[in-house]
Amino acid sequence: MARSIWHLVMVSSALFVPMAVAADNKESSCGPESITESAVKATNASFEAAMRASDAGVLARLLAPDYLYITSGGETRDRQELLRSYGAREVRLRVFNSDSIRVRLYGTVGVLTAGTTKEATM
Repeated sequence: MARSIWHLVMVSSALFVPMAVAADNKESSCGPESITESAVKATNASFEAAMRASDAGVLARLLAPDYLYITSGGETRDRQELLRSYGAREVRLRVFNSDSIRVRLYGTVGVLTAGTTKEATM
């Protein structure tokens, strides 16, 4: 079953570690010196791809130590719980796509809001 929800992604050196996934692409680097709209979108695209692939290694590089996920039902999952469940493939996402993406930049912080459609089996 497809579900549409809104999510908020904040990208900064405090919330996401610098993006090692796209280290070859200067535009996708989210360091404290600069942040661009395309870097925020690239980080979100990497996050979505890692979620669809249940790639705990990429998620571990993207998520800050104090990352907290809040489900559409209001339950919370910390970074370790999320990495464990995706690493064990307890959740399998067939679809995880964003639309209506909007990015706002505040100094070294980028805030991305989007509608997300998910289809998963658990």
